[in-house]
Amino acid sequence: MVHWNLLPLPLLYLSAYFEHNRAQYYDLLLARPVLSIPDAQQMLDVSYPTAHNLIGKLTAVNILSPLSESTYGKLYAVDEILEILQ
Repeated sequence: MVHWNLLPLPLLYLSAYFEHNRAQYYDLLLARPVLSIPDAQQMLDVSYPTAHNLIGKLTAVNILSPLSESTYGKLYAVDEILEILQ
C-alpha cells in the first residue's frame, strides 16, 4: 500500500516469503477484490494451510476483511479497492 501511496510507511513487515511473492499477491488482490481461501489457494498455487495463513496475515493488517462471520465458504474483501470501484 506504500507502493500505491496509500500509506506513508509500512504498517508491518511480512515474512520473506510474502515479500518475495508480493507482486503476485497484489495482482491477485487487484484481480479479485473478493475471494475465499480456496480461491487464493488456486490462484497462488499453494496449499490450503498456506493460503489460510496468508489471508490471516492480510486480515491482521487490515488489507482484507471478512464479509461474514461464517466459517464455511467465508469470503474476504479488499475494502479500499471495492470503494474505488464503486
